[in-house]
Amino acid sequence: MTGSPCLPPCKPTVLPALKVPAGAWDTHVHVIGNPEQFPFALERSYTPALCDIHQYIDWMNLTGVAKAVLVQPSIYGTDNAAMLYAMAAFPQRFVGIAVVSPTISDAELDTLADKGVKGIRVNITNKGGISISQAQQLAHRIARLGWHIELQLPTNALEQAKELIAIANIVLDHFSFIDPAHGLSGADFKKLLRLLDRERCWVKLSAPYRISPQWRADYAAATPYVNALIHANPNRLLWGSDWPHTDIHDDMPDDGMLLEALWQWLPDTPLRHKVLVDNPLHLYAPQ
Repeated sequence: MTGSPCLPPCKPTVLPALKVPAGAWDTHVHVIGNPEQFPFALERSYTPALCDIHQYIDWMNLTGVAKAVLVQPSIYGTDNAAMLYAMAAFPQRFVGIAVVSPTISDAELDTLADKGVKGIRVNITNKGGISISQAQQLAHRIARLGWHIELQLPTNALEQAKELIAIANIVLDHFSFIDPAHGLSGADFKKLLRLLDRERCWVKLSAPYRISPQWRADYAAATPYVNALIHANPNRLLWGSDWPHTDIHDDMPDDGMLLEALWQWLPDTPLRHKVLVDNPLHLYAPQ
């Protein structure tokens, strides 16, 4: 199964009034290469539109984003070639989160680290990649490299990953796919807030359009949840654009509007600096 073709990213209709702070990071970007050079996995949940990574570099330059984290998309499985190619082309701009087989050798892990990989990803919402149990097999092996494990799973599935969360540094994609229908007092959201008390768990303020129809229609609807996450632990929040917004078949998000939403979520300068500069530096480029 390959899924239906997706839309490409659109040209922003809104240019943010403010540039991001100097040294800002975008912690969630995907590389989609030409399938003639970087073939997609046969079993995948969607077929992405082609988009040149130079489009994203142009957006970085326009907005002032200094660094970005390339996250291996599910459509490549454990073949990280497209991501590594982009990292090699722009070594000062990109680091990576790979998807690896549990049988990978330590020497191969070391090579990935030398090329700028900072962690591995588990995505249970799409086909491809590795399972939570396979990530547990890798957790102690990657700890020596200072890597973390990035999880894409809904908040109501956190129980499935509790053993992994107990032993590894964890980053949760896209608000951990919380369900706003349950409100701020929902059991799953409270569980997410408790996880932020740990010094080894981060949450990405990214892809609000994937969370609910209400958030997709109005990014400001996420503000109470962002406020709750800030109150829980502002030192463990990250921001990501989710460019080029894979697996979208209609109503492509506008990158300018996504940045405008970020200014609403993080209204004061010190908080923006913490989320966009200090926190990702601590996670991806520790001194």
